[in-house]
Amino acid sequence: LEDNVKFQSTGEVTFIDNFFTFIDENSHRSGTEGMNMNYLEVGASTFIRKTDDESSVNVGRWVPPHPSGKNPVFSPVYDRHRMSFDVF
Repeated sequence: LEDNVKFQSTGEVTFIDNFFTFIDENSHRSGTEGMNMNYLEVGASTFIRKTDDESSVNVGRWVPPHPSGKNPVFSPVYDRHRMSFDVF
């Protein structure tokens, strides 16, 4: 879709351009190395404000980071729930 927008003969495609902008501003990359996926939340969670001040937040990630600081190379639990870990 993004490649089709680049063709000059397609005329005006501002709706599609606006959609790509929305995705860039509101999605987040997968936390799994090599997945090359973006997640776009379209529910009420899009209204949650972001802050760098951890003392002022009342919501957080559903799954805390792994104690080692990075996801394990192999883990049946992480493999089974990887998408949930990315989204939440």
